[in-house]
Amino acid sequence: MTFDDIAKKKVAGVPVLYIAGAFVVILAVVAYKMKSTPSGDNGPVDETQGEASDVTGGAADYSGQVGSGTVIVAPQNAELPEAVKETNESWERTAVAYLIDSNIATPSDAQLAIDHYLQGADLTFEQGKLKDAAIKKLGLPPEPLPGVGSISAQPAQKQFNSFPGKHTVKGVNDNTAAKLAALYYGNGDASHAARIGALNAKLGPVGTTYNAGTVIYIPVWTNPRYYTITSTTRYPQQVSSKNGISYDTFIYFNPGLTAPYKVGSKVRVG
Repeated sequence: MTFDDIAKKKVAGVPVLYIAGAFVVILAVVAYKMKSTPSGDNGPVDETQGEASDVTGGAADYSGQVGSGTVIVAPQNAELPEAVKETNESWERTAVAYLIDSNIATPSDAQLAIDHYLQGADLTFEQGKLKDAAIKKLGLPPEPLPGVGSISAQPAQKQFNSFPGKHTVKGVNDNTAAKLAALYYGNGDASHAARIGALNAKLGPVGTTYNAGTVIYIPVWTNPRYYTITSTTRYPQQVSSKNGISYDTFIYFNPGLTAPYKVGSKVRVG
């Protein structure tokens, strides 16, 4: 039978070729649908599987949210490490190390100054400077102190090297004739103090405390000079005039001396 004979055949009035073409189309559609179905699809899902998943607790709740890595859940009540609390003892170690490393003080001076400060003891002027340097760098100690000691005033400093000269009073360490005598003459006894006080007698009698800012004349130190009273020099004006000094200077040199003076007695005039 030739192809033409087959093409001319009909089934129920429909050419065989049309029937064959329709059959091919149907096969193609079936094959396409079978290809689109997932390989793991096993038909309808058994509802009992959902019930089983509920029994597993909260594991199903995380489906689709967990990546391929390991999930680590932090403990709810984990305790964080407590911060190290600073104390006055640790502050002292840091302060002393700072003063030493910065060449501000020797180890012994730094330790003594900070010890006295933390104990509430009195400080010298230099110790006060070390304490201030530590506080400026580190702040105040973290704990209350037992007390606050006083700080000595700044030691007196010479203001000139060649005599005579003038000294301006700065504070409690250079505000009397005795203190100035100790500073410039190396001796603050009555004899040395009188040398300065007498030449500044207009500022006050023996024992006067000079105010800060007062200018004091500091003469060259000379050994005391004395004058023997005669019958014509028995009063302060006579003695001072005779020796070329002022009345105030003579009185300062001889406080408490009552005129007329006894002939033959000695009075200081320099």
